[in-house]
Amino acid sequence: MTARNAISTQSTRFIYGVLLWVSLALTGFAWHTAHADQYGSQLKHRYGHKSYMLNHFSYTRLQRAQKLMKEKRYAHARRVLQSVVSFERYDKYPKALALEMIANTHIFQDNYQAAIPELVEAVRADGLPHAQEQNLLYNTAIAYANVHNAHAAIQMLNQYLAGRSGSKPLGQSQIMFLAQIHYQSGDMAGARKFSRQVIAAAKQKGHIPPQVAYEIILNSYVQQKNYAKSIGVLKSLVHYWPRQSTFWSALANTDLELNHRKQALNVLQVGYTRGLLTSPGDIENLVKLEIMSGNSSQAATLLQNMMADHRLPRNQANLELLVSAWARAGNEMQLARAIHAAAPGAKSGNLYLYEASICMRSANWMCVKHSVTAALHKGGLHDIGQDYLLEGTALIHMHQYQAAVPVFHKALQYKSSATQASQWIKYINYKAALEEARHGPAPASGQPSTPHHALHNGTS
Repeated sequence: MTARNAISTQSTRFIYGVLLWVSLALTGFAWHTAHADQYGSQLKHRYGHKSYMLNHFSYTRLQRAQKLMKEKRYAHARRVLQSVVSFERYDKYPKALALEMIANTHIFQDNYQAAIPELVEAVRADGLPHAQEQNLLYNTAIAYANVHNAHAAIQMLNQYLAGRSGSKPLGQSQIMFLAQIHYQSGDMAGARKFSRQVIAAAKQKGHIPPQVAYEIILNSYVQQKNYAKSIGVLKSLVHYWPRQSTFWSALANTDLELNHRKQALNVLQVGYTRGLLTSPGDIENLVKLEIMSGNSSQAATLLQNMMADHRLPRNQANLELLVSAWARAGNEMQLARAIHAAAPGAKSGNLYLYEASICMRSANWMCVKHSVTAALHKGGLHDIGQDYLLEGTALIHMHQYQAAVPVFHKALQYKSSATQASQWIKYINYKAALEEARHGPAPASGQPSTPHHALHNGTS
């Protein structure tokens, strides 16, 4: 394998981004139970309701608890409410109401784990009016979602949906919650169904659909490694939110997963033109795809500029990628500069040999000698004998015949170079004999042929 081939093959190795980049935080859902400052009016209203009566003891304590909650004295409020629960052992309505309010004191402190037992007990009490009971079921589902117990949340939602006969259609936030909780439970088909309902309703009203609805559908496909269907979702995300760089990156990476390199290149080119490529991996992929599509000079210039602007690290991988780009572009001046920068950090001396081959084409023999010496010193070469031959021929061209002799003797130790090395040594001995002949008799043997074929056969 030549040095050029060893370098250029890295242009086919792409950096794949994380396609599942959307973090579906199932926390902080809207709490449907009335806030603390609303309890007073509700209690007064319910006090006069013939089906749901409060005695004086419970009413005054619930009012007291409502005031304490408004003052954010939640621990005190819980003690007052617990007295109602203990007192009302047989009256389901005040007991359920007190339990719901205890749960809310925990919710207002973001302690969903503590709220859940109170909510479940309130549901079991079955003492609230239908509308409030529905809110209780929905809020219990939200509490379960916030502690990532999706299956329990779905059970509560099923009870909630069963009690909605004849009710108005679900709102967008409720359908979105259903989509999110089904995604959390691993029901990808259910998550997509509810997400599509949200998208369709928004489009029907002429509104931009919620971004999270598309993200749930996308993530469900990525979880199932269905990249072909992910493409359509990503195109919608790019269409509605064209300034979000993560969507361009994910679209390009998905195309690469599907081996759609032309489409990936188009996406990355548009993203770069719009200033949306911020990930080093995306920029490196753009460079590699440009090289593979024949735009090597453009790719090399881009890579060079990105490293100069510190948008890409000036690391060994990128320096060697720059060598590959300039090699394919055929710009030997830029290629020589790139090799000079990359060779010292390479694992082997092959880049120095590449530099030597360029120097040989321009008959810069001093450069050839220095480059081969550096390559041999770094090591990791494939055919050391041939490399010694190249070093020796460089010395011959600089008329340093005696310095070449020990180099060719090293080449004699390798089968691939022994024959040519022996010819060169004979040639050098003959040249030395000719010099002596000027002051004495000519050598008895005939002149050996100069091994010209070795001049162009020294790279490994």
